[in-house]
Amino acid sequence: NKQEKELSDAFGRYHYFFPENTIPEIFTYVSDLYYERPVWLKDSVLVVALDIYLGKDFFLYPHLGLPQYKIRCMGPDYISTDVMKTLYFENIWSNQKQNTLLDRMITSGKILYYLDAVLPVTPDTIKLCYTKKQLNWAEENEKNVWAFIVHDELLYSTDYKTQANLIQDGPFTKGFSGESPSRLGVFIGWHIVQEYMLKHPELSLQELMNVKDAQLILQQSGYKP
Repeated sequence: NKQEKELSDAFGRYHYFFPENTIPEIFTYVSDLYYERPVWLKDSVLVVALDIYLGKDFFLYPHLGLPQYKIRCMGPDYISTDVMKTLYFENIWSNQKQNTLLDRMITSGKILYYLDAVLPVTPDTIKLCYTKKQLNWAEENEKNVWAFIVHDELLYSTDYKTQANLIQDGPFTKGFSGESPSRLGVFIGWHIVQEYMLKHPELSLQELMNVKDAQLILQQSGYKP
């Protein structure tokens, strides 16, 4: 019932922001632990593998060879977020070039801003797949993370390892405390997009998605943690 209510509300908001997009019919199934793709969309049908959302303590998950930071986010509270992300990637996201770290930060920030719009009451910990402690760390150290990125001139880096350290999932972010969450570049990118939209209240969510220039978004955001 909780998931049905969440998705009903999210679909209503999704239709408001993207009225031309089709709302899918949802089916659920037992996937034999097909964790690589727990949610998939084909035409107007969306399918959710319920056995991927049985909770972090489900006894079979460790046998899949997945790390704990992945298993932690395999609970029922994550279904709505994963469903709405799937709709985003299938119907909204444009596969534009992402050459620099800044490109990837802004692209990821747009996804989280979209989740803010369609799932406004979903906790940030769910949207980010952070623990409460990790989210607190990110918020308390945002200024230091930004200073590190700027000081080391990483924003325009095209180096894969540099980008992966700040964008990809993991137990923590290398170069920072072991208590830090991963994807700190995503966290920063999200806040840049939020600041940009505060400066441009006239823009719709669809119009935000059409802004392809990451540098423009950064400059006009006035982001200063």
